[in-house]
Amino acid sequence: MQVSLRKVGNSQAVIIPKAILLQLGLANQLEMEVQEDKIILSAPKNIRNGWAAAARQIAEQGDDELLDFPMDSEDEWIW
Repeated sequence: MQVSLRKVGNSQAVIIPKAILLQLGLANQLEMEVQEDKIILSAPKNIRNGWAAAARQIAEQGDDELLDFPMDSEDEWIW
């Protein structure tokens, strides 16, 4: 499918037809990357996928206690 670029402010935009968005299950945000001479658009990765299950497993093992690390001094830290 050939599409046209449209000017949006100082940028250019491509209109993605609704049928394609529905077919791919895409919503408001996309991942965009350049590979060789292509622009690749894909559904965003769920970077926290599996975190809840892992946290539950840690809690079940009793390893969810907040550790307090001793400090060598009580001096104020400078950032």
